[in-house]
Amino acid sequence: MLALLQRLVRPVTQLFLPASAGAFGGSLLDQLAGQVAAVAESRAQAQADKADDLKSQVADLKTELSESRKEAKAAHKATAGEAEKWRETVALEHKRNAELQSERDHLAERLAALEATEKGPHRL
Repeated sequence: MLALLQRLVRPVTQLFLPASAGAFGGSLLDQLAGQVAAVAESRAQAQADKADDLKSQVADLKTELSESRKEAKAAHKATAGEAEKWRETVALEHKRNAELQSERDHLAERLAALEATEKGPHRL
């Protein structure tokens, strides 16, 4: 970038300074080149600082993401354990309901049989 700026500055300074300006023109060119170099260096430093800040932000975000993933994993494990307990409870309730349904069906059959015997042919 410095070389590009020097190539641009030389023709411009030669337009304004005659060839007879000699050392004066050369020192002005050197001053301009020095200023351009200083500006380029400060810009490069600013970009490097900005890059460092962005790298720091990315590192912080990666750390935060990692912590969030750990928390989510722990919450998932806790929820999975809780869900398993609920599945076991529901399975036991289903089993108990099936047993009660079977018992109810058996009692309904007995009641029907008893009613049938009450109404049977031996009744007067």
